[in-house]
Amino acid sequence: MDLINIFEMFSHEVHNNLLYLTLYHFAFHTSFEGMKHGMLSLFEKVKRKAKEDPPIPESEKKNLESYQRFIDTLIEKLKQTPPFNPFDSKKFDLHRDISFLPNLVKIIIEEKKEEYKDLNPETCLSLAFSILNLVWDNTPTEDQNSIKQVIDSFRGELQKTFQNTGEILKILRKWEDAYYLPPKLVYESHFKYVENKREEELERLGHYVNLNLELKLAQKGKDKPEEAIRTLRNCLKEKERKNGIIIGKSGSGKTFTFLKLFKELKDENSYIPLFIELYRFNPPVSHLNFQTFLQEYLGIDTTRFHKDKEKYVLFLDGLNESPNPEGAFTEIKASSALGGRIFLSTQREEDFLKGFSAYYMCDLGEEEIIQYLSYCPRLGNKENAQTLYLQLDRVLQEQIKRPIFLFSLSLLYEETGNIPISLGTLLSKFVNFICERRIIRDGIRIGQPLTPAYKTKVLPYIAFSMCKENKKELKERELEKLFEDIYPNASPPYDFDNFKEQVLQRYWLIKQSTTEASFEFTHELFRDYFAAVYMKRMAIDEVIGLVFPNPETNPTFAGVVQLLCGIESEERIKLLIDGILKNDPYLAASCYAMSTTGDLFLFKNIDSAIDINFPNYLYLDRLPLLYIRGLELLREKNASPEYAKYQCELGFAYWKLSEARDKEANLNRAIDAYKEALKVYNSKEFPQQDYDLALTQHNLASAYAYLSDVRDKEVNLNKAIDAYNEALKARTLEQFPQGYAVTQNGLGAVYWMLSKSRDKEANLNKAIDAYNEALKVGTFEKSPQYYASFQHNLGVAYQMLSKVKDKEINLNKAIDAYNEALKVGTFEKFPQDYALFRTDLGNAYQGLSEVKNKEVNLNKAIDAYNEALKARTLEQFPQGYADTQKDLGNAYKRLSEVRDKEANLNKAIDAYNKALRVTRKDARPGNFVEASHGIALVLQKKGDIPAALRVMEEMLPVAEEVWHPELEDYSRFYEELKSSK
Repeated sequence: MDLINIFEMFSHEVHNNLLYLTLYHFAFHTSFEGMKHGMLSLFEKVKRKAKEDPPIPESEKKNLESYQRFIDTLIEKLKQTPPFNPFDSKKFDLHRDISFLPNLVKIIIEEKKEEYKDLNPETCLSLAFSILNLVWDNTPTEDQNSIKQVIDSFRGELQKTFQNTGEILKILRKWEDAYYLPPKLVYESHFKYVENKREEELERLGHYVNLNLELKLAQKGKDKPEEAIRTLRNCLKEKERKNGIIIGKSGSGKTFTFLKLFKELKDENSYIPLFIELYRFNPPVSHLNFQTFLQEYLGIDTTRFHKDKEKYVLFLDGLNESPNPEGAFTEIKASSALGGRIFLSTQREEDFLKGFSAYYMCDLGEEEIIQYLSYCPRLGNKENAQTLYLQLDRVLQEQIKRPIFLFSLSLLYEETGNIPISLGTLLSKFVNFICERRIIRDGIRIGQPLTPAYKTKVLPYIAFSMCKENKKELKERELEKLFEDIYPNASPPYDFDNFKEQVLQRYWLIKQSTTEASFEFTHELFRDYFAAVYMKRMAIDEVIGLVFPNPETNPTFAGVVQLLCGIESEERIKLLIDGILKNDPYLAASCYAMSTTGDLFLFKNIDSAIDINFPNYLYLDRLPLLYIRGLELLREKNASPEYAKYQCELGFAYWKLSEARDKEANLNRAIDAYKEALKVYNSKEFPQQDYDLALTQHNLASAYAYLSDVRDKEVNLNKAIDAYNEALKARTLEQFPQGYAVTQNGLGAVYWMLSKSRDKEANLNKAIDAYNEALKVGTFEKSPQYYASFQHNLGVAYQMLSKVKDKEINLNKAIDAYNEALKVGTFEKFPQDYALFRTDLGNAYQGLSEVKNKEVNLNKAIDAYNEALKARTLEQFPQGYADTQKDLGNAYKRLSEVRDKEANLNKAIDAYNKALRVTRKDARPGNFVEASHGIALVLQKKGDIPAALRVMEEMLPVAEEVWHPELEDYSRFYEELKSSK
């Protein structure tokens, strides 16, 4: 019976499919043991496939006989293949037969090219593969599992036979859909097409950078930083899928970390990593959602993505470089429901980055820097590396905590032995070095020298044009046009191809992007440096005009002008900083810190112009450099009051910076700076510095108190107490009354914090004593705002003390204190203080209702909460709104025990639900837990046990994740609900 007979036999019963009918033909040509099982299995496949596929087109029917002859030839070839017969299941060599199959098909078609000219090679390969698949159905399990060992060689043969990568991917996906191949083979083949740039990038990076360098990540809210790769791997191992945002400055190692982990995961079977540069993603202008973007950027079919969602790991690099970061994040977060793990990187923490775990790239420590420098052959050991490190300018010591600058310094010193004097000179010398020299490492020469014209004319003009147009990459035609603009009438004609070839050979300058006809600078830093080189030829007024095109500072040119100040002459630096100072003192501080000028008077002008309490953190990370720069100029006067003043300013700058990021590291830096200042103030040479000494001790105490939130709580709180007491030796009530009050208030706060850990009653009484001391100065008449703050703090201390002893007495004292605070903190003058005081007053009345006059005091609490909500609106202050609504819900719930049960329970549920508008699981889990528990209690009181159980079942996993202090009580309540059901 031949193929045509089979086709006719089944045409009335099923829609026919060429692939499986041909397999029937093969089945009738074989007779080895076990084939009957194969035929039965095959028949079921035919019926199943036929229901899904359309009938064979007439054009295909004409080729059936040709395909039949092709199969006959294939079978004969397979049977003749030495040394084994592939149809003997005991001797079947899977490794060999899969590997040579694509080439065998090609040979058969080539032998009878004329006869098989109309056959589709892809279909022929599918037929051949299906024949072997039928054999696999009859082979031992251990042979089937051996497919994992032959994937690479099989893919290699495919690539020899089929040159078009799209065809290979199509074939592999077809076989995967038929469950012939594991998904990993399909994805790995896809990676070879889409992700080969990542491999190349890491390989070339390895010639410049020691890839063994371990960077560190600090998770928000955790004590210690951990190795970055290990931290991210631990995220992948978590049973509950967690997405992470990696936050770090330019050059801090975000992409470096992603690329290293990408390489590791790509070589494993458990994960499917994808690497995406987000500057191409710009919703909603293009009406492109993230799923569509994935499909267009990487060719990832979203259906297939969802099928293997647990394997995907998406590295989304450079959110801040997206034209629309907030829109991009919204789309990414919405699409995260597709599955997979997402790691996102960005330079700044933004308000809209909610719902992802936050991690911060940590600066390299001194030990890590010295270790890395010791890899330089010119240095050879850690002792020499430390000597070099100590010779560097202290601003430069700060800058090389970022890997990109450390790599630059290391390579430069290795090749030239030069020590740069500032960041600007480091970049200048390093760019000269990679433009003009050949780098030899591991016996490989990288690149050819760039001509001076390219270095001083072409690249600067290209970089400046990109900055002006805010572009991250250029199409080749745009790049060529800019090149032509430099040499409009050149004779001989300009050589664009030579230029392109040269710069693409230097990994550190320009690289080809994943879009073949587009180019980008390897790092924004180098683009900005070349733009600064171009701007050296511009007039000062033109430069200022670019930085301040309107009242807002242009962030791109703000970065460029900082580098410009590191390569300009001292005279032009003074003019630049003077022009910038009139518009943006913080940027002027950055420019001065990055400059090479030694003008101390200019530093003092900037120092007096900035307000270190400013709310915008955009330039805050540069302020410590300003004071370090001043300290460099005063290095020889390290025993002077002026030196101590700058150390104090440096400490305060680090303290403010800790509010934005790297809390522990920056607070420790602040503490070190304050201690340096105290060495001067405590010296015998300057005994008259009582005021400055006391202020520094006070600030040192505050830094310890803030550090206690991060680690070693009791230890740091006790250090804070010691420092406050030292401050009070100079800040006496008689000599410095205002300072005395502020320090007593700080001391009270630390005792209040310590009471949460130990000796609650004793420490609360000490806090109350300190607040009362502060009120000797901060009176209603002389210092009304201090009076309100001190009274509020006193009220909080009394309210906490009421939980230990004399509940009614202490709650009444708390109520009196809150009412005193409200004399100043009125709704009209200080609405947010008013809301805080009213909320705490409501809590005090609610506590008092447990002792006496339940209904009266609960009504007073409800009135206080409603007053607070006049200022704490959902739109303006959502978190405060949620807190107060939760407290209001508690009050109504308790009031239902006294009167109007149904009405008050409904009001309680309404308040809790309003709180949940803000306290979602991912935003504020603690409040989500408490509001949900309140709803469950109300539902229990209303008799709706199933609904209460549903609320608790959603809430308990969140409570367990954040380890809520009331978790044990919540779990017990949940068990009670289940038993009462």
